[in-house]
Amino acid sequence: MPLSREPKPSPPSRSWLMALPVVVFLATVAMAVAAAAVTRESLEHAQRARLELLAGPLGDRVIDRLQSAASVGRGTAGLFAAEGTVRPESFHAYVAAQGMPRWFGEGTVAWVRALENTTADSVLAEGRREFPGYAFKRSDPSFPVVYVTPKPQQQRGVLGFDLGDDPERRQAIEKARDDGEMSMTLTSSLLDEDEGIEIYYPVYGGPRPDSLEMRRVAFRGVVLVRATSGHLLGTALESMSPYFEYRIVDVSRKSLPIAQSPGFDPAKFDNIVTRSANFGGYSLAVELAPTDAQYDRSERQAAIAILSAGTLLALALSGLVFQQQRARRDAELAAQALRDALDEAQRRRILLDLVIAQSSDGIIMGDASGTVRIFNAAAARQHGVSDADLAAQVWNRPWSVFNADGSEMTPADHPMFRAVAGEAIKEVRWIVRRSDGEDTFMIGSASPLRDAEGRGAGAVIISRDDTARIKSEADRERLITALEFSNAELEQFASVASHDLKAPLRGIAQLAAFLEEDLGPAVNDEARKHFALIQGRVRRLQSLIDGILNYARAGQSTQTMETFDARQAAAEAVQLVSSRSTLKVTLPEPGISLHGDKALLQQALMNLISNALKHGPSDGPIELGASIDGGFVRFSVKDHGPGIPPEYQQRIWGMFQTLSSRDERESTGIGLAVVRKVVQAQGGRTWLESTPGHGATFFITWPRRLDVMSARAGRRPSGPIPPVRQ
Repeated sequence: MPLSREPKPSPPSRSWLMALPVVVFLATVAMAVAAAAVTRESLEHAQRARLELLAGPLGDRVIDRLQSAASVGRGTAGLFAAEGTVRPESFHAYVAAQGMPRWFGEGTVAWVRALENTTADSVLAEGRREFPGYAFKRSDPSFPVVYVTPKPQQQRGVLGFDLGDDPERRQAIEKARDDGEMSMTLTSSLLDEDEGIEIYYPVYGGPRPDSLEMRRVAFRGVVLVRATSGHLLGTALESMSPYFEYRIVDVSRKSLPIAQSPGFDPAKFDNIVTRSANFGGYSLAVELAPTDAQYDRSERQAAIAILSAGTLLALALSGLVFQQQRARRDAELAAQALRDALDEAQRRRILLDLVIAQSSDGIIMGDASGTVRIFNAAAARQHGVSDADLAAQVWNRPWSVFNADGSEMTPADHPMFRAVAGEAIKEVRWIVRRSDGEDTFMIGSASPLRDAEGRGAGAVIISRDDTARIKSEADRERLITALEFSNAELEQFASVASHDLKAPLRGIAQLAAFLEEDLGPAVNDEARKHFALIQGRVRRLQSLIDGILNYARAGQSTQTMETFDARQAAAEAVQLVSSRSTLKVTLPEPGISLHGDKALLQQALMNLISNALKHGPSDGPIELGASIDGGFVRFSVKDHGPGIPPEYQQRIWGMFQTLSSRDERESTGIGLAVVRKVVQAQGGRTWLESTPGHGATFFITWPRRLDVMSARAGRRPSGPIPPVRQ
């Protein structure tokens, strides 16, 4: 079976599981909704037919009420025109003759000398006072009829205001006066009365004059008849009001509402029936809209029953389908989960086999009896065997096993059997002597294996061939030892050579001194110059020999590791080089600490300071600096000498290199070479920066922390030098 996962058919998702039940549910609900919609449509048709049936008579009733109000005003105006002056008795007889109580209530017609139509209560009180013995009772709404004189003073005296102050009323009164015909105002009110329609009939004190000028001269006032909105609609609709909302609008003035029922709102009604009528030169429209009570209860219940039954049926069917689909999906998921588990187990086993087979570490696994069950290729290479040699019973026969100290290891001490016994072993070392005689130095760990119940099931060893590292360390130790004693021999040679070379030089110097002394006055200036030259050459050779000896010993650690301050080490190096009180030295800032061989650092700094003193002016300052540079401290020594040309800035670090003639300035040319050797032995760097004529700055880096093991290459050996193994 391949290691990579193959795409598997996906189990039915929850969306597919829900698809069929949802389709069944939606189809059933759709049928129920369709049946309910048919029922509702039938109800709406019935409602529309009822509205159409009622809208026409309703409009006629409203017009009848308006015409009745107009006839009252027309008759009253005729009464005034016939008699000129109407007494209360005559007005009473007129009211009785008209039969107005039968139409409009007892308080419908009032006799008023001036406008006193304020509230219904005031109208009733005035009627009882003017017509004693006549039975009055309140009946709202009503058609009050009043006689209005055109004298503002009389109107203000009674009401406190003039009807002519209202532009719409004033225009209606003037129109009635000039035309000699009825005029109207819409949506007007008198004080706190309901809104309604006001009808005006002119009174001239006699027959209507023919000309406009004569009508204006003969004008005495108007008869005002009010038809309130509540009376117009309430009496017209009668028992229909629980089933309809309604309103009257003035079509001629952009459907301005004149009156409406409290619940009428065009925005919430979809089914509005309109009937139009003309009255007094105005276009009026009556609008009807059904209320919730308009719906027949049985029809509503039938629609609800159909929809509810359909919904319940849809839920039942979809639930049944859903249960079947879920059972099928659960079975498919269980089967798929089992297949996935088997595939995953197989994939993990293959992956584990690959890890074991291709691991660079040896892996040996045994069962509870110690019988080897897994012995990978790396383990076979470590033991020098092939698969054919790995019979379970004799797996440890083709080789011998020894402890790390070289003693033979018993089977009971072998990591495999110790782990089978339940012991966990970490980083143990042992030696395997292969059948070809080669030794393999092993390092590894062994762990016991336990089953799910915690019982011992065997053990596993993971081992690594450490032979190359062991041999490399042994070779390194041999090389280090050989290098240590080689350095010791070189130092011993340098010391002996220094002693053997210095002895003849001292003899030459003494001989020259004796000759100069014996010759005495015979020594002239030229001879004295030659004797001085001999002494100078001797001193130069002695300095050169000392420099070579110092170079041979350079970088050898004293193995004295300590923590010290960079400023303190620099100050001590200055004091060791020169005790001149006039020396100007700038030291680095305190606070930079190092851990290592302080003497070696001071040796390098002393050589740099000495070099600066030699090449700088006698009174010139020397600047020392120190700064942290990663894991190192960067030291700098700056002088104010002639500087170093770029072509010499690398050569100057070599042996016997100097820029000045030795006759001009005493120098062996070894000091900077010693500095580089000391610094590089500690893992640091050396370089310089210089511009001719502006001095030079020498830099070295020194590790901030150096332990004894890092300084082993520079230690001094003790004891006799052993022979180097080939």
